Amino acid sequence: MKAQRARSVRYGPVTEGAGKQMNRIVRASAGSRSSVLQRSVAAVLCVASMLTLGACDERDASSLRLDLKDDLSGNLVASGLVAPKQPAAVEAGTTGGGVAWSGRAGVMVSRGSFKKLDELNISGITFETISAGSVATTGVLRPRLIKVSIPRGADVKWPALFAGASDDERAGAQRVLSTEADGSPNTDLGTSVKITINIPGKVISSGIALRARGLSAEKDATTATLIMPVELAKQPGEPLVWHISWE
Repeated sequence: MKAQRARSVRYGPVTEGAGKQMNRIVRASAGSRSSVLQRSVAAVLCVASMLTLGACDERDASSLRLDLKDDLSGNLVASGLVAPKQPAAVEAGTTGGGVAWSGRAGVMVSRGSFKKLDELNISGITFETISAGSVATTGVLRPRLIKVSIPRGADVKWPALFAGASDDERAGAQRVLSTEADGSPNTDLGTSVKITINIPGKVISSGIALRARGLSAEKDATTATLIMPVELAKQPGEPLVWHISWE
């Protein structure tokens, strides 16, 4: 992916001051259905989303954010659902009371940088930049363009990077990371992937030709956002093309 200085971090149970210090461990393990655990899981998701997009949104658990610079290098932050195989420390350190842990899941957040947007490839997701002219060449300020190509089909690999490696892994995360009092699964987790691109200028348009339930392309000031349902990504079809223009 040609990202430099990349590092992966895990966010875990939120402690006092975590919003400032951001302890680099996150893993939510579930067993008992206590209200304390439910509040902790909600806080974990909120902390992960604050690091990626600055707000609490379940779609941020499966997301990609690119922060572009003027030369179209930039930074990237990716988050995805994970199902750790090894027990969390709290599991090993808890005894008595008939405790029975029933699963574990978390949100893995990775941060890095890249030198050329045109050369970035995220498991098949590619980016192409197109200059539409400038004052120097045309006498008129024209917006620049980004063409994002997102492959679709049963064999595509990129959804697993964000939404869990399998349907069972995603279902397990939905159950473990539930914040419902009755422990019912949070079925919104991992069903869509959010891609956000922060542009070094004013976004003029953010559009896609395909129309489908749950699929959307939006813009807000200097930000373009795409919401891509995982099931749509796995359906056969031509790659989804997302066009962004700015000036």
